[in-house]
Amino acid sequence: LNLSVVIHEIEKQIAALLGYAQRGENERVKEVSLRLEKIVRGYTAMIRKSTIGDTALSEIVKTALENYEFRFADHSITIYNNSRDSKLRAFLAEAESISVLTNLLDNSIYWLSYARIQDRKISVYITDKIENYNSIIISDNGPGFNIPADVAVQPFMSGKPYNIGMGLGLHIANEMMYAMKGKLLFLEENDVELPKYVKDNQINKAIIALCFPKEKK
Repeated sequence: LNLSVVIHEIEKQIAALLGYAQRGENERVKEVSLRLEKIVRGYTAMIRKSTIGDTALSEIVKTALENYEFRFADHSITIYNNSRDSKLRAFLAEAESISVLTNLLDNSIYWLSYARIQDRKISVYITDKIENYNSIIISDNGPGFNIPADVAVQPFMSGKPYNIGMGLGLHIANEMMYAMKGKLLFLEENDVELPKYVKDNQINKAIIALCFPKEKK
């Protein structure tokens, strides 16, 4: 599901790399080469099958955000995340968890752009406030969900206009979380305590929690 995104990003970076090389802009060539290396490294981590183990949630967030840092820049999106301050860990499959989080970020980017939000923001918040789980909560300041949660996780169901996409992203995310003995939750603003910055900037739409077990099941 994410393959078209990474190919598109690599195509853009290669075009920039060739342009800088032709103009002899060596520092720019080095800069873009490092970007390409980071993109490939990040997506390699995502597509590599992994086993369930005790993992720092901050590492999942870091890799997913690095995968999309150039897309965030392209779409002028500000990211709030507390991963540097979080020591929370959970039992999960690393590659699959990165893939799920990346898909949710992709959804946020789409809806922020589609709704033509001017001051675009996404929050990726690690918390232990959901009982029995350590969780990553994703939200944005876009238009929010336009179909019920129980419909959104069904295969081939999408709220995107003009039948854009396959309607599989949330379904697969839900199945992956279930396979890891966790769960995917659709939340309302008052269902969980969000950071002051998130509330003050109204980054409280389309709230989804990826809830991972604290102990091995």
